[in-house]
Amino acid sequence: MAEHYKQGEIEAIEFIEQTVKDYPPEQAYLIGNVIKYLSRANHKGSKELDLFKAANYLNRARTGEWLE
Repeated sequence: MAEHYKQGEIEAIEFIEQTVKDYPPEQAYLIGNVIKYLSRANHKGSKELDLFKAANYLNRARTGEWLE
């Protein structure tokens, strides 16, 4: 498991699975990506890019539209 997907004792995938289980499938995927990008933003690559990706997926889950 890559370290940027595990903070302390929690693996991002386990948290994502628990969090999105009650969402409709199309929203679960989008919300899962929000969590993924937020959880790794400070630990991998470009923090600003990961935060933008999280915002983009959240906007898509909320409005059905991608950010420009």
